[in-house]
Amino acid sequence: MLDYNAINPNLDEAELSADQNIGITKDYSGLLFYNDNDLFFYSIPKNKVTRLTNDKDEEVNPVLSPDGKKVAYTRNKDLYVVDIESGKETQLTNDASDVIYNGYASWVYMEEIIGRALKYRAFWWAPNSEMIAFLRFDDSPVPQFPLFNYDETHGKIEWQRYPYAGDSNPKVKMGIAHINTNKVVWVDEDETVDQYTAWAFWVPDSKQMFYQVLNRGQNHLQILSANPETGKNKLIYEEKQPT
Repeated sequence: MLDYNAINPNLDEAELSADQNIGITKDYSGLLFYNDNDLFFYSIPKNKVTRLTNDKDEEVNPVLSPDGKKVAYTRNKDLYVVDIESGKETQLTNDASDVIYNGYASWVYMEEIIGRALKYRAFWWAPNSEMIAFLRFDDSPVPQFPLFNYDETHGKIEWQRYPYAGDSNPKVKMGIAHINTNKVVWVDEDETVDQYTAWAFWVPDSKQMFYQVLNRGQNHLQILSANPETGKNKLIYEEKQPT
């Protein structure tokens, strides 16, 4: 357990409070903070606060790596990682747009597939802290739905990509970002197939990444493993039900 009261005096200059941390390293040696749209890290052994980002854009869903040395997050729907010691930020994807999201879920996946609890996060660290599995969404086939926003004096129309029953869902690919080489390996899945691809989880040695595929009718479940170096996959288990 950490004594927040003992830590707080060391955070006063940075205007941070230990109980407002958004992440703690597994060895309890550091705390991650999000303040004023930027990320900060406090090292307990060094008694040092390091500012990790300094920009006007929001870092979304920041997550510490398992070894506590890096932080992954999305910004403007692209995937990034920053090294805590050096402060070097690496952009892992670079094709985000108003319909392309990397590591940030499309609305229908957030609502219906991976769940609200992840708050749109669609990326998962490998245990060795050298790779990140993530989903890439292409929302261009999804029809737009108008929403009226009452927050402003006269209100305004906002458009949300929303599929009615039978409408097209987003095209989805599973990628594995290799941090040391800054390359992405795509898993062998056909993004044009009308199915749901999600729920990534790693084996402890990081040599395989498992994920699930469910058909649109939701009566055929597959669990597959993917080689993070090649993207080649193989079927591990499948189950079919009449409903």
